Amino acid sequence: MTFHEKMVEDKQAGTIHVAKRELEVLQLLSRGYNTPRIAAEMNVRPETIVWYRKQLHLKFDVHSTAELLVKAIEQKII
Repeated sequence: MTFHEKMVEDKQAGTIHVAKRELEVLQLLSRGYNTPRIAAEMNVRPETIVWYRKQLHLKFDVHSTAELLVKAIEQKII
């Protein structure tokens, strides 16, 4: 099974798997931090945070940070 097939299967089952660093990004977003501030907190480049955010948007099938946070809260991830 490919990674994409696993993501589709997880979405259909209502399960979203979030990596440790992705969870950190979600938690910092929920505190109102922007990309540069999250990058500084996590000691990574802002481009890395942009990548994490894109991955989270794909996993949660959302198009905005607000939607992302709502879904993460609904799923009791944050």
